[in-house]
Amino acid sequence: MTEATVAELPLEEWENDLLILQRPDSGVLDGDPIDYWRQLHEEGWSTGDIAREVGYDASTVSKVLSGKYLGDMDAVRRSFSDARRLHVGPSDGAVIRTINGALIDEALNEAEGSQWLTLIYGPPGVGKTSAIRRWVGEDRERRALRRRAIIITLDINATVGSVIQSVAESLGIPWRERISTLVSRIVERLRCDRRLLIFDEVNNLTSRRGSAPRIVNTLRQINDLTSCGIVLVGTVDLLHLLTDVRRRDEMEMLLSRVGKQVELGDVSPREIRALIAAHFGPVSQDVWEAFWRGMAECVGDVNLRRTAIWIQSAKRVMAINRARNLNPKVVRAAWKRIVTRGS
Repeated sequence: MTEATVAELPLEEWENDLLILQRPDSGVLDGDPIDYWRQLHEEGWSTGDIAREVGYDASTVSKVLSGKYLGDMDAVRRSFSDARRLHVGPSDGAVIRTINGALIDEALNEAEGSQWLTLIYGPPGVGKTSAIRRWVGEDRERRALRRRAIIITLDINATVGSVIQSVAESLGIPWRERISTLVSRIVERLRCDRRLLIFDEVNNLTSRRGSAPRIVNTLRQINDLTSCGIVLVGTVDLLHLLTDVRRRDEMEMLLSRVGKQVELGDVSPREIRALIAAHFGPVSQDVWEAFWRGMAECVGDVNLRRTAIWIQSAKRVMAINRARNLNPKVVRAAWKRIVTRGS
């Protein structure tokens, strides 16, 4: 996206709070900021320590904490609040609504009660894995809602044996057996204890074209024998792998079991801005424009994964420079730090 395109978008279009599902450390940041620093004082922080964080002298801090300060308390609360946010720091726990996330949720909800295969594919870095793990309940906020599903991530060295062993291990089945025995035990277990099987990064099988048909058809066999839903997730290379005309005969049986295909798109700038806001609060126009300029100069295209890397870089820059708020200078420094580190 060019700067001109960003500038043409009306500011009211960027209502970040509509997209934010979860702010990191919201319980810590919602209370009285003075109480936050008062608690640290009770735990052993000196007024001098707190003064260095909040930008007031130790005498003023002492009066504020004891309730004897007679100055501008609104200004004090703002400073103490800004310092608290910086002290707590951006968290990895922010979750936002995205179009892709909604599509993935819908597909997995259908797959959970289906006996068919589901394909989910799209560009890298758009939040596929994060959305899947959140749906399953592997994040701290939704662990109580853990689904009856398992996730297996395929790497570039995947074989029939390694995949089946991973499935067996996830189901609590001793995996040091012959592969045919493991398949039988997996089928037996799934017939009694139905699970949704989700295989992520299936596009990695493109580097193993010789064994890829055997792997996916073993999964198809498990599907046939158990009627458990199976979800294959990856980049668009996943679709290319399954529709390769050179392996049409080998893949045809698997494709005949596909009940749903979901093609994901690129992440929108609105979603990128919402993710930044979930960590740092409202994103001003000058910060937003600096973000896109830095992206264009340093890394080119941006996605959710790269934005998450940038957020961690910005957090570090703010900590080093004791910056109270995200500003264009921090934005630029964070992008340059990513390039320096070779990310």
